[in-house]
Amino acid sequence: MTIDNVQRAIEKLNFDTTHYNVSDPVTLDFLNNDKCCSIPTEKGIYLIIRPDNQNFDFDFRYFEEESFKCSPKEKYEERCKDKEILYIGKAEGKNGLRQRIRQYIKTLYEGGKAHRGGRAIGCVKNFGLLFIIYILCENASQLERQLIGKYKERNEEYPLANWRS
Repeated sequence: MTIDNVQRAIEKLNFDTTHYNVSDPVTLDFLNNDKCCSIPTEKGIYLIIRPDNQNFDFDFRYFEEESFKCSPKEKYEERCKDKEILYIGKAEGKNGLRQRIRQYIKTLYEGGKAHRGGRAIGCVKNFGLLFIIYILCENASQLERQLIGKYKERNEEYPLANWRS
């Protein structure tokens, strides 16, 4: 993945990053190995973005759980086609982005249940090759709602892992 791919994904949201500190992309595998130590503790939002050339195959282990409601299995491939952004999340807790992204990583790599979006991304085979970027901001809830709204307006649905029951 290049910075251009990340910029293209953000531009599709019609989002001006001029006044924000946007991180460089790193893989989920990198963050797992790093234990998220490279992530700041400030508030912000984060996006899971697929590389340009990554095809999707799925492992539907979470679909068997009665408490996990999401799109029907057969819609997964269709929902991912030509979509770079798979998830938009916010982090506003005491330790901000580091804490929330660590919950996400633990859900993916250690089978935790704390992060519903992480459980959905866990259905993507080779999820460790997906990229994450974060944007530092004080108004994380507002910016998350804004970006999800722009995504839905453009694509007529939410990002893959931003489930709405």
